[in-house]
Amino acid sequence: MDVASDYNIIFIEGSLLGGLVKRLKKRNCKTFVFAHNVETLLYRQRLKQSWSLISFLRYYFVLFNERRSFRYADKIIALNSRDDLNIQKMFYRKADLVCPITCPERDLDVKYTGFERSYCLFVGSNFFPNIEGLNWFLKHVAPYIDMDIRIVGACCKNPAFHNRILPDNVYLEGYVDNIARYYINADAVIAPIFSGSGMKTKTIEAMSYGKTIFGTNEAFAGIECDYDKSEDYAILRKNLFDAWHLQFRGIPIAIHYNYLEHHIQMRYLQVD
Repeated sequence: MDVASDYNIIFIEGSLLGGLVKRLKKRNCKTFVFAHNVETLLYRQRLKQSWSLISFLRYYFVLFNERRSFRYADKIIALNSRDDLNIQKMFYRKADLVCPITCPERDLDVKYTGFERSYCLFVGSNFFPNIEGLNWFLKHVAPYIDMDIRIVGACCKNPAFHNRILPDNVYLEGYVDNIARYYINADAVIAPIFSGSGMKTKTIEAMSYGKTIFGTNEAFAGIECDYDKSEDYAILRKNLFDAWHLQFRGIPIAIHYNYLEHHIQMRYLQVD
């Protein structure tokens, strides 16, 4: 805190450091808060799904800190217009900038050693929307499709997947040395996400590799493209789509998106 006055702008990743933002405000420091999610909304969803005293206290801790972050921040950056609207409704502040997630350009000509069978890929951290979505997918879809499901990331460490019998076509890869190998060799990426806020890094990352993505509406939140254009859709495996459709709360979205040719629009935030 003693060196804070040496800086013109202090950029804060995330909206849960409300106490820090308030103290910086008292020192007349200009703060920019980058909200990766509307965390209060996210933890409210979690509380509704699995109520416990710990979840209840965690929710109010998040609400208290996020409220202070948005109250005292000089500038607020949101990932998409949905988050901007939720911030307005819940905290009576409008985001000063909507800045979606981006990914670096990929070298899609690189060849990697493949796998014996075709597969769909899921990549995710050990975060409750990922666990919720995977549990649903492994129960309702994976057993009914004739292809492998490879799951990469910290979500593989969750006890939910070690305390149950997994379908024979599901592989928990955990942490991998080269994620590009898994993306490039995958027939498609799955994103069965029902809860959340912000944008889904897994979706943007899959788009950057030019992959077909089977996902829920939540998985594509904040992604601006014409979903009605026929060239934006691709059919991968009919049995995957049919299995999903039979069990899903609605119809899945299947998108093949040319990320590299999409128009990039620069966004700037005015600093007063």
